Amino acid sequence: MPQLRAEDYTIGWICALPQELRAAIIVLDEIHPDIRGLSSVYTLGRIGEHNIAIACLPMGKPANCPAALVGADMMRDFPSIHFGVLVGIGGGMFDNGVRLGDVVVGYPNSQYPGVVQSDLGKVESTGFLPTGYLMPPPRVLLSAVASLAEGRKQGKPRLEHFIEQTRKKWPKVAHQFNRPAETQRRPQPSGSRVSASPGKVGPNIHYGLIASGNQVVKNAKYRDEVNRRFHGRVLCFEMEAAGLLEKFPFLVVRGISDYADSTKNDDWHHYAALAAAAYAKELLQYVRMPSRLPSRLPPRMY
Repeated sequence: MPQLRAEDYTIGWICALPQELRAAIIVLDEIHPDIRGLSSVYTLGRIGEHNIAIACLPMGKPANCPAALVGADMMRDFPSIHFGVLVGIGGGMFDNGVRLGDVVVGYPNSQYPGVVQSDLGKVESTGFLPTGYLMPPPRVLLSAVASLAEGRKQGKPRLEHFIEQTRKKWPKVAHQFNRPAETQRRPQPSGSRVSASPGKVGPNIHYGLIASGNQVVKNAKYRDEVNRRFHGRVLCFEMEAAGLLEKFPFLVVRGISDYADSTKNDDWHHYAALAAAAYAKELLQYVRMPSRLPSRLPPRMY
C-alpha cells in the first residue's frame, strides 16, 4: 500500500500499558509503516474505513499528566485527529453489577459527563462536592455507541467475533489473551468465590460513570467511599482519563481486570485489555466522520 501522510489519520487511540498496546495492535485490520519526523512513537493502522494512530504512555507512568502529554503530542502530530478513544483496563464496581472480563464505557448522564475526577473536590457540610469537570465524549462517538447497542440486539458483528478473529490471525500470541478460569475472588470484605460472568463466555457491556484519579485504587473502603460520593453510580476505576479529558474529546473504554481492592492480580489483564480493544473495534464500525469537522485550538501545554 502507498505511504500515508499524517493528515490521513483521523482517529486517535491511547492506551497506558504494554498489554493494552498489544491488544490494540492485534485488532487492527492492517498495520501501516511508520511516519518519520513525528514527536512521539505511534503504531499506525486501519480499522474498517478509519486510519488509526495508536499511542502508549511511557513505561511506568500510567496517570493523568502523562496521558495529557501524549494527547497533546498526538493532536500536534496528526492534524486530522479531532477525537479518539482511550482504551485499556480498569477496576470494576462489583456491587453495581460489573464482573471480571466485562467492558465499561464512560457514558454521560444528566449529572455527570461520563468520567469524573475522583480525587478532586471539596468537603462541605452536605458531603463531598466534586469540582473537576471533564469534557464529555464527542457526539459522533456517542451516536456510534447508541448504534452499536442497537446493532448488538440485531446480531450484527460483535466484539466476541473480533476476539475470535484475532486468535486466528495471531496464533502465536493468542494464548496470552485467553479468558481466565471463571472462578475468582469476590471483592472484600467477603471471601466467598463467585463466577466472573455467570453463564456467559462473552463480556457484558456497561454504560455509565467511570471514576479517574492519580492513584491505583486497591482498597475496598476507599473504593466504596468514592462510589458513595457519586451517588452509587460508579462502574469502574482507572487512572488516565481525567488528565486527557480536561482538554481532549475522547471516549473511555475499560475492560475489567479486578475489583479495585487488595485482591488485585494480573490474571485478567490481557483478556480485559483485548475485550476493551475488541469493543473499540466494534464501535468504529458505526463511526461516520462528519463532512465538516469543527476547527480545534492547539492543545494546552502541560
